[in-house]
Amino acid sequence: MSYHELPPRGGVEYVAAVDPSGGGADAFTLAICHAEGEGDERRIVQDVMRGWGRVGGQAQDLVGVVREIAAICVSYRVGRVTGDRYAAEWVRQAFREAGLIYEDSARTRSQAYLECQPLFATGRIALLDHPVMIRELKCLERRPRAGGQTLVDHPRGQHDDYANSLCLAAALLVEGVGAGLWFQRHDGILTIGRGLAPVQAAAGLLARAGAATMDKLRHEGEVDAELARQRKEDEAKERSRLEAEQIAKWREENQRRQEEERLADIAKQRRLEDADARRLMRDGPWWSSWGGR
Repeated sequence: MSYHELPPRGGVEYVAAVDPSGGGADAFTLAICHAEGEGDERRIVQDVMRGWGRVGGQAQDLVGVVREIAAICVSYRVGRVTGDRYAAEWVRQAFREAGLIYEDSARTRSQAYLECQPLFATGRIALLDHPVMIRELKCLERRPRAGGQTLVDHPRGQHDDYANSLCLAAALLVEGVGAGLWFQRHDGILTIGRGLAPVQAAAGLLARAGAATMDKLRHEGEVDAELARQRKEDEAKERSRLEAEQIAKWREENQRRQEEERLADIAKQRRLEDADARRLMRDGPWWSSWGGR
């Protein structure tokens, strides 16, 4: 693996995915990948991994980041990026203004991780040696949910911005060729869960994994329930972010108003001092007129 990004090549179709940042501690990340080979020999190659975060106490120039992403995508002949369906409207608007289409992902973050798991397990994905991305991928946690569902997410207090954009891009490339499945070995039995690809296309993967048993597919209602739960969670995060932005704007406006009042007081005080100086020059000190009476 090499962290040196791969240059664009003619005749190769690339896909790009982003994980937009709301301007807080999260990074705004971009991943570009392409696929090589067909069928069971198909593998994913990562070409680009970029991230933009806060520098010191300075907020991110989010619009500037989108412009940089657009310039990179143009060099790889990419006209659209895929990202979180719950991204703020300014994200879509910024990409439109930069000449790119922002397309909502059909997958949740957890689904993208689960669909990419066979790629990592069978060595069918070539990664750049990006230390932050590698650490995020290694730290991801599987969390069982009611109804036999599995949620994959980063540990509390950590991030998965780089891992998220990578797996969103990789999942786009495995769509429809059977790699869009996840498996988990337990007591010698391989359990298969459904992503977007047909189960039949996973035959080659199952043979290589030595699996003989396939568990039943998760019920659609359970999947919908998980999507609804994640949607509520993401909406709550978005509300919190908007509230934080409003509070920050209020504080900034209050500080600006206080500064204007302070400057006005200084100007007023100077006018009074100037008036006193002119009166002193005209009439002399107050005690001189008193002593002459």
